[in-house]
Amino acid sequence: MTAWPFAGSGNLKGNCMSTITIACNLPHGIHLQRYQFKDKHDGIVAFRAAEALGDRVTLNGANHESAIMGFGITENVDAEWFAAWLEENQDIAFVKTGSIVAHAKAAHVEGAVKEKKGKQKTGFEKIDPNSHGVEKADKK
Repeated sequence: MTAWPFAGSGNLKGNCMSTITIACNLPHGIHLQRYQFKDKHDGIVAFRAAEALGDRVTLNGANHESAIMGFGITENVDAEWFAAWLEENQDIAFVKTGSIVAHAKAAHVEGAVKEKKGKQKTGFEKIDPNSHGVEKADKK
């Protein structure tokens, strides 16, 4: 396992708490889903298909009313489910860059969010058109 950019130990498996709090700074939030892959054959072609495992978890994003300092807060996420999802998806860009923060204690998540304030980039930030060579059109 890699050292994930989360508050706490970075390893949520075996957490004595059954639920955790997750903060997400993607502006729109994100749906998380676990999948299992199965070999299938339709009579002509053999292929692998992804089948959903369990429920989908929706993380609130930076534009949600629950947001604290640009991170949407989602409470009561099953700790074991999230640890398994995280292990399966540790190479996704928003995981590697720390766009989500998880911990069993909400106060630890809020503390980590305060440390990241203004430093955490998602790629969805507003741009200044003047700094990118955009010129205003003449009004005629």
